[in-house]
Amino acid sequence: MAGYIASYHTIPRDKKTAGKQFRFDYLGLVLLIIAIVTFIYGFSNANKLGWSSPVIDGSLAAFVIASIIFIIYENKISRPVVKLDLFKNRVFLS
Repeated sequence: MAGYIASYHTIPRDKKTAGKQFRFDYLGLVLLIIAIVTFIYGFSNANKLGWSSPVIDGSLAAFVIASIIFIIYENKISRPVVKLDLFKNRVFLS
């Protein structure tokens, strides 16, 4: 969060977007954070709690649900957190 605030105030704006209002995608950010945290938590604690643990199952289910909602939402808005079209580019993937 500190990095975002620091970069927002120090990095100069692009001349094309200098006069335009910038709207940050907070819902996309929240969905991405939920997906990443539940993924890491689920897989890092699966050996300790057991793969059949309700906590692990819930964490991985939350990861799948948040990821699906994130992908659908990011494809519908004009300024997403992650441009999913990048994954269609072979140069980007290699």
